[in-house]
Amino acid sequence: MPLIKQMVNEQDLLAHFQSIEVTTEKAFQQKRPYISASMCQRQIALNGLLPTRDVYRNPSMKYYAAIGNSIETCIVENYIKANQLIIDSWKLPKDLFPPGIDVGGKIDMIIDYKGIPVLIDVKTIGVVDTSAYVNLSLQELEELEQGYDVTILSELNRHRMTSNKKIKESYQSQLQLYAAITGIDDIYLMSASRRVQDTFDMSGNLSTQFSKIEIDTNVLKRRFAILIYGIMARDLGLEPSKLVTLKKTHCSDAFCSFVNHCWNGEALEVEIEPVPPEKETELKTEALAIASDYIDKRHERRALTMALIEKENERRATIGQALQQAYTDCVKPIVESNNLYTWDVELRAKW
Repeated sequence: MPLIKQMVNEQDLLAHFQSIEVTTEKAFQQKRPYISASMCQRQIALNGLLPTRDVYRNPSMKYYAAIGNSIETCIVENYIKANQLIIDSWKLPKDLFPPGIDVGGKIDMIIDYKGIPVLIDVKTIGVVDTSAYVNLSLQELEELEQGYDVTILSELNRHRMTSNKKIKESYQSQLQLYAAITGIDDIYLMSASRRVQDTFDMSGNLSTQFSKIEIDTNVLKRRFAILIYGIMARDLGLEPSKLVTLKKTHCSDAFCSFVNHCWNGEALEVEIEPVPPEKETELKTEALAIASDYIDKRHERRALTMALIEKENERRATIGQALQQAYTDCVKPIVESNNLYTWDVELRAKW
């Protein structure tokens, strides 16, 4: 029997799918700077000064984010079941900042580890360092390969590749600011592989690792002073100088919209005057004074952080009870009368 001629082929569908992908997104004025984009004073100021505009977005980024969100949800559920989660997806309240300073930030989770509060930020990456390079012989790898393409690396190359990996500057900045603001000392980056299980040990465990974020008083003061200085320049409508300690790779890692402006001289959409040298010295001195006083009191702020978390958990419990009552009164009858499964419809808050 002859094959029926089909009007569409694989390349047609692929080209069509790629053509409908949105490759731009709206960048809005950020009068409230976000900690995740607070690595550089210029970035903070320009995000708050430039009007709404279209910026390029890698088409795959929304899928990348969706994978990360799903993995993070599963990780949080583990800590909930172990009765170790203190709070997750917590938006930092204004009460934790100096007067007149309003900064946006959302902490992934704080857990109770043997009575110690530990702040954890989850990042999903391609592969986790050591779990990507297994310590098996060539014969063992060939037996496991079974027709699949497996990259075989020497022991030397495995050690070289894993030891060369460093935490991104943007991640360091974000987590050190969390330490500065909350007063919590134990801060960790949890890297989880989007491949989920990279190892050949057949344990079934999530391929992940924890990286301790080193903090000291001087680093925290510097990080917070940069944040304050960027806000001050923004409020004056001026563009600060580029942070001299940053490399172009740091800016690209942070997905900063101003990489071409800072490194290639690309003009901005609107003209913004630079901060004059004498004003720069004045603002930096003032920012450092505010930051120093703020960091010196961070351990007092830890008690405030835990009190605010307790208050937020009470608020969430109240909302949860109201949602459960609404489900019982309104949704459940609809579910039952339409022969739906109870898990098809649910009411819950995503924090």
